[in-house]
Amino acid sequence: MAVTNIDLSDPISTLVTKTNTISADLGDKATLGTTATSNLVAAINEINAKVVGIDTEAEIAAQVETYFNTQGHVLDVRGFHADSANVDSATFTNITVNGETQLDSARFTNFALKSNSGASAGATIGNLSFAKPLQIKNSSGTVLLAGYIVSTDSDNGTI
Repeated sequence: MAVTNIDLSDPISTLVTKTNTISADLGDKATLGTTATSNLVAAINEINAKVVGIDTEAEIAAQVETYFNTQGHVLDVRGFHADSANVDSATFTNITVNGETQLDSARFTNFALKSNSGASAGATIGNLSFAKPLQIKNSSGTVLLAGYIVSTDSDNGTI
């Protein structure tokens, strides 16, 4: 779009037409979405001040963290790939690793299972918080299988 110039030799009708063109190009300042609405330069400066304040990765990350942690917003992620993650609280519908539903390694402080079908859909099946050693032995006492079982109870001897 070419710059609209008003020449001293332009008749009044051209002056009116060109002035209206400039006004239309600038827009209606009453419709600005900024708090500064007195003029276009003030609005641009307000936006610039906000953008300059978050121009590095760390500043952007801090703004996102503040948005989700202090304003009660929820991040709804349909999927992500990570080599590692620290998740304080989350709901996972399906965890897939390398195309299979599994976890290669993970640390859970509290792990709750919920039913996803039937009349009990959404009901907590169990709150799995305690790992207990498990050994399966044959009749001669030889350990056939050893590992851990996750339990809802902190008492030894209970599952």
